[in-house]
Amino acid sequence: MVTQHQFNQINEISPGGGYAAGGVPLNVTSSGQVGGLWTLFVSNFTLLATGGAIPTWRWAVIYDAATGSLIGFTDYGSSVSLDVSDLVNFIFDQVNGLIQGVAASG
Repeated sequence: MVTQHQFNQINEISPGGGYAAGGVPLNVTSSGQVGGLWTLFVSNFTLLATGGAIPTWRWAVIYDAATGSLIGFTDYGSSVSLDVSDLVNFIFDQVNGLIQGVAASG
């Protein structure tokens, strides 16, 4: 997973069961810069299997839909499949943000 840099380089699970092709858009709640450090905050969300099972997956990937560039990923630790009504809560850091970077002028 670490060697891939673009969304089109990963094997996305098939859409179905409440999972749409391309994944779930994250809701950006805020971003800002303090003392040269830029931080991005996103809302938590729940992935719920509805109308069928969500295919087996292990990695959750975050990418920029405009460019296809991968931003980050997390390994669930083992393969997961969600049957109807099963869910996974994705909880993001609301203090330090999803991602931080040094802002440069330029």
